[in-house]
Amino acid sequence: MNDFPTDPQLSGSGRLAVLRALSIVDTPNEPAFDQLTGAAALAARTPVALMTLVEPNRQWFKSAHGLKMPYAETRETPLSHSFCQYVVKDHQPLVVTDTRETKRLRDNLAIRDLNIIAYLGAPIVVQGEVVGALCVVDHQPRDWEASEIEMVMELAGVAASLMEMRAQLATLLSVVGDELLDSDPADPDETQKVYSQLVHRAQEQTLTGDAIPNPRPATLSRRPS
Repeated sequence: MNDFPTDPQLSGSGRLAVLRALSIVDTPNEPAFDQLTGAAALAARTPVALMTLVEPNRQWFKSAHGLKMPYAETRETPLSHSFCQYVVKDHQPLVVTDTRETKRLRDNLAIRDLNIIAYLGAPIVVQGEVVGALCVVDHQPRDWEASEIEMVMELAGVAASLMEMRAQLATLLSVVGDELLDSDPADPDETQKVYSQLVHRAQEQTLTGDAIPNPRPATLSRRPS
């Protein structure tokens, strides 16, 4: 656990509930998210692209393309090093040509320690709550093009969809693990019926945009051998 200072503006119960329900903070790297930040950096021609989830006392990187050590290893910074917190607070993109010349940002330690000079970040919105940001950054001043801003906003939407699908899949696997283990292993027709019902339920949930349930790990070894 870290002892970073907490920001009350980032402590809204609704936002934190959605963030917790995603069950994604402090998880290992995953190729789908790393490919997304890699694509963002390539499209924007920047050395760094980050997928950030913002908690009340820190920002945590689900994916960090081009981030230097030790931050690439710890995958977190206190809010003293965060520009993405302002994307969350403002509920809108943050586009900055030179952070050193921006009153709100010029004392941020990300300038000194991460050499973040130009910043472009878009909100990651899940169920109406901004849980973080997808951003691309440069180490020199830069005027961002309209096409680059639009691209980052689109990729932030993709990131949100990936996070929701990940949570729904985890829930489905958990329920499948529980309910299939409760079915009669000697009756394959019953097992197939239970499985089909669960898949249909998950598809309906995805189409209707129901709230993300809080997933729990499936216990696949519960049935005695």
